Amino acid sequence: MKQLIKTIVTIIIAALVVVVVRTYFYTVSTVTADLGQTLRAGDRVLVNKVGKHTFRRGDLMVFHPADWPATGQDSTNMDPRLQAVAVDSTSLMIGQVTAVPGDTILMPHGRYVIPVRCCERCGSLDCKLYLVTTGKGRQLVHLHQVVGSAHRIFHLPW
Repeated sequence: MKQLIKTIVTIIIAALVVVVVRTYFYTVSTVTADLGQTLRAGDRVLVNKVGKHTFRRGDLMVFHPADWPATGQDSTNMDPRLQAVAVDSTSLMIGQVTAVPGDTILMPHGRYVIPVRCCERCGSLDCKLYLVTTGKGRQLVHLHQVVGSAHRIFHLPW
């Protein structure tokens, strides 16, 4: 009987550790649509939720869309343009960082410098703005929208 109780307690502790790690540190997600040559639909990515303050050009970023409510919703109600580049049919999107704060980018109407400080909303001196390329185009992403960095693990062909 003591052995059974020890086994049950061990399983419960292990499950709690897994939940805490997946919620606050790392999780594995599936890409639902192609992201150029970088990712294909079905690729598995490891999302590092801790390392979200050090992005460079070419890094993969998982983020909340700008018009997505903080409470979260099912992807069936999501804008179809955003659904095409979603991760795991949740409210998260994935993209590749193409410009970092301080970079100058060429827009149809002229040149634009990505600000070093993104906004007054978060009140943080560490807040930044990144230009991210998704499967459907480019968009500016505030650091407070970022969930974490992503790293491709593998692809399952089915």
